[in-house]
Amino acid sequence: ARCNQVWRRVNLLELTGHCFRIGGATELLLRGIPPDVIAMQGRWKSRAFLEYWRKIESILPLFITSSFKYSRVSMIHSSMDSFSRKY
Repeated sequence: ARCNQVWRRVNLLELTGHCFRIGGATELLLRGIPPDVIAMQGRWKSRAFLEYWRKIESILPLFITSSFKYSRVSMIHSSMDSFSRKY
């Protein structure tokens, strides 16, 4: 609520807490945190959060720059594949 008060004052769109949850999960994934750890941290009791990650194929290219080495991108994909097979 406080963030939205500040953003409204400068004519920015409001965000829900859910946006931060999704963004946080995406950030942790991009940092190479294993998906099962992120699921536990986010207290997801179902596989619903995978819906966001299925869209990661579209999101990742927006954030990956030359500062990411190919091995890091490969590690993220490998981690996601492993998590998907497990669940």
